Order: sequence, then structure tokens, then C-alpha cells
Amino acid sequence: MKNKLLIALVLVMALGGIVALSVQKPSNSNSMVESPQNNDAEETVSVSTIVNNGSIQQTYSSEVTSGSTAIDVLLNVAETNGFEVKTTEYDFGILVDSIDGTAGNAASNTYWIYYVNDASATVGASSYKVVEGDSILWKFEKAL
Repeated sequence: MKNKLLIALVLVMALGGIVALSVQKPSNSNSMVESPQNNDAEETVSVSTIVNNGSIQQTYSSEVTSGSTAIDVLLNVAETNGFEVKTTEYDFGILVDSIDGTAGNAASNTYWIYYVNDASATVGASSYKVVEGDSILWKFEKAL
């Protein structure tokens, strides 16, 4: 009885192996697979960043990766030009607390507010994706 079970088990395993081998997709060595092009160069856009702390205004030009946000550009400009930007991240986005030592103050109702191409921004700086030729103004001012 044990021998019959053993023989049946061996036959089932052999049959399973034969079926598995016959179901495999044959390899076609004649087919040509086109590999994707390797495009190491990321698309960039040129933008200008203006920082106005109420007494001094400085303009910076930069090339940034397409898809960068206004806050990304500001942080990049700060790192490149050796000044500090402090931010706070909230559920709704990132707010700028200070630029180059000039800090907003809730008691005096002063904040860093940004503008895109001379117009008030309609979304937060961490949501606005810059496009070619944008002019981003960071202005320290009293909120209305």
C-alpha cells in the first residue's frame, strides 16, 4: 500500500513538472526589445527671486528643476548665496518664518508674503510650481 502511494506521488510530481515546463512562455531570441532612452538632463526653468525685507531689496537669478515650488527656489537661492531661511511646516503647507535674520512677528502683524509676477499668490509657496520666466517676490510686510 505504501509503495502504491509513493509511486502515485512520484507520478503526480513528474506530471506536474512536465505541465509546468510546457506552460512556460517560449523565449523569442529574434525579437528586438527597445530600451528606453537615457535622458540624464533634467528640464530646467529660469526664474528670478526678489527678497525685500522692507529696507533692502536683492534680486537673484537661478535655474531650477522643472516642477520646483516657490519654497524650493527660495531655499535654493538661500543656500547658493549664503543666507538662512527658517520655515515651519503645517498640515496645509510650509510658511516662511524668517529670511536672512528678518523674522515675522505675530504681535506686530508682520510676515513674509510672496508674490508671483507682481500679483499676490493664490496658493501656498510649497504648492506653487514655478514656470519659465517667473519672478517670485518675497516681501516682508505688515498683513492687513
